[in-house]
Amino acid sequence: MNGINEQLNELFENWQSESHDNGDNDFIFDGLMNDAAFSDDDWWNSSLRIVCISKDPYFSNSDEFEEGELDGEDYREYDLLEMSVDHRFWRNILSIVYGIIHTDEDGYPDYSEACSYESREDISENTPFALVNIKKQAGDSSVTNKALRRYARTYNDYLSEEVREILTPNVVFCCGTSGIVMDELYGDVDFEQIDDDGYIFYSEDENLLLIAGHHPTARMSNRDMYEHVMKAYSDFLEDYDFPNN
Repeated sequence: MNGINEQLNELFENWQSESHDNGDNDFIFDGLMNDAAFSDDDWWNSSLRIVCISKDPYFSNSDEFEEGELDGEDYREYDLLEMSVDHRFWRNILSIVYGIIHTDEDGYPDYSEACSYESREDISENTPFALVNIKKQAGDSSVTNKALRRYARTYNDYLSEEVREILTPNVVFCCGTSGIVMDELYGDVDFEQIDDDGYIFYSEDENLLLIAGHHPTARMSNRDMYEHVMKAYSDFLEDYDFPNN
């Protein structure tokens, strides 16, 4: 395990303990994915340090587990390519990360390329990125924004340390979480909305791009979910020097 995830584990131990004290069980770990394949330098030397921020962990068979049985489940141990074969969430996450990496001011990869097995394999094996859930407790098929916002406020210090101090992304892809992320996690950052549709937000002072994407299991086609975001991102790159480090 690399140093980044070791730092996260120290954070999670304290976070999990406080969660248990509050009656919030089934704490799921997350962070830098497939870290066995990457060093800390791979992350810090990446021109795009992408953190995808989702709502909460979802297990379709969660009703089969006793309370607390999922405690310590770790997203970072998943075989992402295998998961993406049968799970729409992971398939779209890998496709979107592929699109972000390969998009420039001249355009973006077609969805058929981004979602191909080969492209998903490339991302899962060759590109460091992080997945962070706002709410760490395993949930059902849906969670209200009110519950998410309450959780983000209760554990804001931990969430901020995870994202802003340890991972420190320059690209935050919000999986249907942009309102909460901007209000609760980056409330002190002055983002400029770049496009009329509200997909691209940028802070030049912080060299931080926030993409307000849809949740990877949203009720829309995978192609539309991908293309709306990538077109807005490509248009942004025509006018802005990003990343500017």
